[in-house]
Amino acid sequence: METTHPKPHAVMFPLHLQGHVIPAVHLAVKLASKGFTITFVNTQAIHRQIIKSRSQNHHHDQDIFAGARKSGLDIRYKTVTDGFPLSFNRSLNREQFIEGFLHVFPAHVDELVGNIIAADPSVSCLIADTFHSWPSSIAQKYNLVHISFWTEPALVFNLYYHLDLLVKNCHFASHDNREDTIDYIPGVEAIEPKDLMSYLRETEVSTLMHKIIYKAFEDVKKADFILCNTVEELELHAISAVRGKQPIYAIGPVLSNIGQNGSIVATSLRSQSDCSQWLDTKPHGSVLYVSFGSMSPVNEHDMEELAQGLLLSKVCFVWVLRPDTMSDAESYALPVGFEDDIKERGLIVPWKLVVDDWRAGLNLCDKKPLTRFEVREKISSLMSGKSAEVLREEMKKVKEIIHNAVDKDGSSEKRISETELKLKPMEMETTHPKPHAIMIPLCFQGHITPTVHLAIKLASNGFTITFINTESIHHQIIKSRPQDDDNDDQDIFAGARKSGLDIRYKTVTDGFPLSFNRMHNLKQFCEGLFHVFPAHVDELVGNIVGDDPSVTCLIADALHPWPSTIAKNYNLVHISFTTEPALVFTLYYHVDLLIRNGHVASHDNREDTIDYIPGVQAIQQKDLMSHLQQTDISTAVHRLIFKAFEGVKKADYILCNTVEELEPHAISAIREKQPIYAIGPLFSSIGQNGSIVATSLRSKSDCSQWLDTKPHGSVLYASFETLALLNEHDVEEIAQGLLLSKVSFVWALRPDIVSFSESYVLPDGFEDEIKDRGLIIPWCNQIEENSG
Repeated sequence: METTHPKPHAVMFPLHLQGHVIPAVHLAVKLASKGFTITFVNTQAIHRQIIKSRSQNHHHDQDIFAGARKSGLDIRYKTVTDGFPLSFNRSLNREQFIEGFLHVFPAHVDELVGNIIAADPSVSCLIADTFHSWPSSIAQKYNLVHISFWTEPALVFNLYYHLDLLVKNCHFASHDNREDTIDYIPGVEAIEPKDLMSYLRETEVSTLMHKIIYKAFEDVKKADFILCNTVEELELHAISAVRGKQPIYAIGPVLSNIGQNGSIVATSLRSQSDCSQWLDTKPHGSVLYVSFGSMSPVNEHDMEELAQGLLLSKVCFVWVLRPDTMSDAESYALPVGFEDDIKERGLIVPWKLVVDDWRAGLNLCDKKPLTRFEVREKISSLMSGKSAEVLREEMKKVKEIIHNAVDKDGSSEKRISETELKLKPMEMETTHPKPHAIMIPLCFQGHITPTVHLAIKLASNGFTITFINTESIHHQIIKSRPQDDDNDDQDIFAGARKSGLDIRYKTVTDGFPLSFNRMHNLKQFCEGLFHVFPAHVDELVGNIVGDDPSVTCLIADALHPWPSTIAKNYNLVHISFTTEPALVFTLYYHVDLLIRNGHVASHDNREDTIDYIPGVQAIQQKDLMSHLQQTDISTAVHRLIFKAFEGVKKADYILCNTVEELEPHAISAIREKQPIYAIGPLFSSIGQNGSIVATSLRSKSDCSQWLDTKPHGSVLYASFETLALLNEHDVEEIAQGLLLSKVSFVWALRPDIVSFSESYVLPDGFEDEIKDRGLIIPWCNQIEENSG
């Protein structure tokens, strides 16, 4: 009896440019013809262009793969927004579009991939254009094999792949780039700087296009496989050089047996021009083809000189001239009389379907500025004379190599089959479910750090964790990284995953813009946490659970007021995590007793001993937490606390960052009412030095050298919690007290400590007087600095 094997199922995302969409479609058809299920995803804007460019009698069918399915191929079709409305002109607003492509588009892809997997768990791999910057993170999030598809020659891939070498040798990103031969790129023979891709010849290398290139080629190095639209026999050295670092397969040129003429799969973003009748009137091999890449704007001077050069060349030509060729304007202007002069030997079309990669070509970029005489000279060398004969012979050889490669027993066909065989064992590795918890800390430093440690602890014990920070907190963490930190990864858990931990990372808005000052407007912020933030959390948790039904529990800070409701909505186990001592937790837990006995929320609070809280020994009213000593308990902060502890009492479990042996009575008292576990103090075995997981909201101060000059145990550490406010009098008196004490000290003094203003004023001469025995810093990691 034969065992039935499920078909590999790949989700495919091309880049939204013509030269990338076509080979991706051909690859989809090729893989589907070999037994793959393909879900092909275009942006809505690209889909609209394709539909709009079709002939009138095809407009009724919105699914461009409908014909492919009729021929028996299992290719599904979906579209996704790129974040902009369809009416937005992406060419005329390129910079704005690229910003959205970098920052907004991945979120929409993430959501769609999650929905596809939720609807069909058979999805096993993600095939995405190499120029996308997000595939590795999304593939990792959904436990998919990541296949990067490179649509250009391996030579170009290799140059981008080794950008670091070009930078190191000052051929790129240098104030004055070297112009001598480049002979150090693995797999690339000596090449002149003028022959580099246009983006690598520019002096301004901080543009948005450069950012995309940098991020994309960081990402491709994390791919499980690379598929290259080239023939290995033509680029053997380039392929071998990359293969020494990552699995790469030359599978090109990717041409499917169906759909090349648009009869089954439409791919054209512009209405095609049929040049065949005109070409049939010309001798074989006599017509020059002129075109530019989708992202190549031409200035007026270059347009004029190209046109005049074509006139001077006297050759027949087809010139593909996009309406937006000239610096993304909607129209261009040719020299007066040009079209009349070339009407018998030239044809201008807006777009034509061709196979780009292996045609004969010439470089017009040797000199700047471009001149018509240089154009004529280059055309003559290409179309006639001895050099043209040599080139034609070379192209015959290339044509034969390509023909052999795409033959059913050719090298490219074998590479595609190898890819399928490699995928099957990797699919087997991705089928083991693990317990999956969503974790949401409170948005303050003293809560984030222990929650991160808990996430690492649980992940090291086999959990899958989805950790959620607010966008504001995430922004602070990234901003606080040291200047010399060359890790530009925005995912703070990327290092943890590299160490083998399955921790995914998400951010959610707290409802306020990033520019909003939450500490200066604490009351307003707390109102938002109370009323607005829960709606965003609810939506995000719903999306996560929809994407991954294996999610089983919600671990949220005890000071959040909403977890019990959201856990109930999505049928999750609710685990409340308190980051503070069990004593503090118990006092808040029994705030009703404090109110009933007149020690809290009374017009004239009692000041005698509090001896009636279960698990808490006799305590003085002055020793209560600051929020419980205030007479006005109707503030937003108080309502947040009281509501949170109503929710805690509905939790399935409570985790407390304490040691039970230190607080046995408090833990036992709570345990009589709810399951509670003392799991502290939480320290993960990795990331304590910020090397793997960044948690600091402020730039850290390294006190270690200064501390090493002091006797062990002789230094006082003075600090205040994140929400603690001091007035100017308090700062003055603490400073004077430290002076009078004569002890050595480290004082962590936040810039906003005085009523959340941006600065504080120390007594005159204070810093001079304590310079040998005192150190004032804005913040430090207490775990690291006090570990001795």
